[in-house]
Amino acid sequence: AKLQESHALLEKSYSSYLPKLSVGASGGVNDFHHRHTQNGNYALSVNLKVPLFSGLDSIYNSRMAYADTKISLQQLSALELAIASEVLTANREHEAASQMLVFSQEACENGLLAYQAALEKYKAGKENMFQEVSNALQQLAASRVRYSEIKTQWLTSLARLAYATGTKED
Repeated sequence: AKLQESHALLEKSYSSYLPKLSVGASGGVNDFHHRHTQNGNYALSVNLKVPLFSGLDSIYNSRMAYADTKISLQQLSALELAIASEVLTANREHEAASQMLVFSQEACENGLLAYQAALEKYKAGKENMFQEVSNALQQLAASRVRYSEIKTQWLTSLARLAYATGTKED
């Protein structure tokens, strides 16, 4: 809107140099009481206004309007670049979080399998409770905590991407 406004002001300043043609008409009746007559008055006028020199004000206004147009165009370009950068950054963050989520889910599954294997060894009497089973259980708990952190990052990146693109993701 600001760019369109500056374009309109620029066109207005350029048109101030052009000649202007105007047409006018008037009509009416004059009634004289003393003579008891009625006279009709009709007038038609055509005016041509050609600017010769209006001071330097019109030149300054034209230059100012041109500069405002260029500034508005640069501001619009900068805004478009910032939006594109924000969308690209949010997209890359979301892609990275999606990949980390897959790896974290695999780590949870592997930790669960390691815990189940250590538990089976313990039940068979081949493992000590304080060694392998407790270590596997700690690793499983740590991988679950890491998974929940990464899931939070993924949801946050999804929300940031939706905000940057102006869309609603379900």
